Amino acid sequence: MTDAAPKTDVETETKKPQNARKQNNGERRPRDDDNAPLVKPTPVPDPDEGGHQERTAKIKEEIDAGEKKVAMINDEVFKYKEQRSDHDVLINVVKDELRVCREKSRECFKQRDAIVEDLKRMTEVIKNQNLKAERLRKDLKYTDLDEIDRRVEELHKQQQTTTMDLKAEKDIVRDIKRLTADKEKVKEWEREREAIQAKRAAHDELFAARQAKGDEVTLIKEEEKEIVARLEGLRAGEGTP
Repeated sequence: MTDAAPKTDVETETKKPQNARKQNNGERRPRDDDNAPLVKPTPVPDPDEGGHQERTAKIKEEIDAGEKKVAMINDEVFKYKEQRSDHDVLINVVKDELRVCREKSRECFKQRDAIVEDLKRMTEVIKNQNLKAERLRKDLKYTDLDEIDRRVEELHKQQQTTTMDLKAEKDIVRDIKRLTADKEKVKEWEREREAIQAKRAAHDELFAARQAKGDEVTLIKEEEKEIVARLEGLRAGEGTP
């Protein structure tokens, strides 16, 4: 068996331990920068009390200005809410006004229609009374009562003073009876005429009332249009902030 060759000094030096620096009785081996020159530290400036107070005052001003702005915004919001509330109240007021106006309009239309119906009935009554008066007048030879009395008196005188045959005398008696009966027909005819005149006067009053009610309806409709326009404007936001 061949003996191993002895190690050379170079091999022994190469395989020294890596921690050889820490040997030497446990003392730390000096670093390369241990011998660097000492540098004086930068001095810290004294506090700037005046500048600090100025910056603090500026910050406080900014805070105060912000708080004032917030207060102004809150005031504007409050005013807006108040104005909005007033606006809503105004809308309700105008709606009530429109409701009353439409109720008045309906009542006015109802009254006008009632007058129109009264006019129709009155016109029919006058027409019928005219027909009756015309029939009465057609059967009358005289329409004046005084003239009838004079004619009856003449016939009596003729009967008493004139010599006549029986037939002529009968004719005179018949005429006297007819004229006497006509006096009641004349009175009835006169009553019909008076009634017709009264009905015509009432008809004229109704016609005038219908005209007035029609004018009132027109005014109410114009008022309703104006209220509707105001309400639509309010609903569209007119008058709101």
